[in-house]
Amino acid sequence: MERPAGAPHAGHFVALHAYCSCFSLSATVRPNPSLILLRLLPTKLLSDSLSASSVNPRHNLPGAHSVQTFTKSAAELVAAAEAEITAFAPADVQQRMTGDNPPVLIDIRDVRELSASGRISGAVHAPRGMLEFWADPESPYHRDVFSTHDSFVLFCAAGWRSALATKTLQDMGMTGLAHMAGGFTAWVESGLPVDKDTSTR
Repeated sequence: MERPAGAPHAGHFVALHAYCSCFSLSATVRPNPSLILLRLLPTKLLSDSLSASSVNPRHNLPGAHSVQTFTKSAAELVAAAEAEITAFAPADVQQRMTGDNPPVLIDIRDVRELSASGRISGAVHAPRGMLEFWADPESPYHRDVFSTHDSFVLFCAAGWRSALATKTLQDMGMTGLAHMAGGFTAWVESGLPVDKDTSTR
């Protein structure tokens, strides 16, 4: 029987070498939809890939367990920090921002969060991963904003990271610290203004 014009030739397909049961089949569509490359990937590689892309592999791999023994959960750390720091509701933060001696509002969210959600006007962006280094006057990464003001309110998306960050700065010796309970999410839910200019400064 004659092959229709434009139909894929049998040579366009790679033969399957199913020589071992530990291989799994996957298909990749090439730019030309008529050309399909069939290839084999080791099951272990697929499993490793799934685990690496998961937030918590234990949620996806039945029977798997951590090789680490945790004595405290992240939630317990946050609760312990909150017991030792000052927290302001979003409305209180806004009121303080318009007072005689407004605090510096420190946004410790990731830059991608700012791009996706916006920011609070006037807030200084200090990403969580650099916060201690920007605050420490002995650090080569020190930012003057932390040594030229005496009052700060930190916030993140939900108030968890900012609670831990505030406690850490407090442990370093900083004073005049507080964090915003509920974070940026609570600010938005309170109907307070959001700046859609997502440039960092």
